[in-house]
Amino acid sequence: MSTAVSALAAIAPLAIIALGFDAGVNTGIWVAVCALGTAVGIAATALAMRGRTRWAVAGFMVAFTLGTAGDLLSGRPFQTG
Repeated sequence: MSTAVSALAAIAPLAIIALGFDAGVNTGIWVAVCALGTAVGIAATALAMRGRTRWAVAGFMVAFTLGTAGDLLSGRPFQTG
């Protein structure tokens, strides 16, 4: 279970980068923050696969926070509906 959640945390920042570029947002620090979130998510996935679930959950939380921070820093307009 931790592996699947951590893998999702590794993929989500990449989706945020793709959505930001699709919306025409300029490249900035937000891309680096999202890329760091992806790297932490990959590390969390590796930790979960090795059975280090506490560290994997901590890595998931950091990856999720970095992805969210990158999305907020991008200034991408939020679309509803």
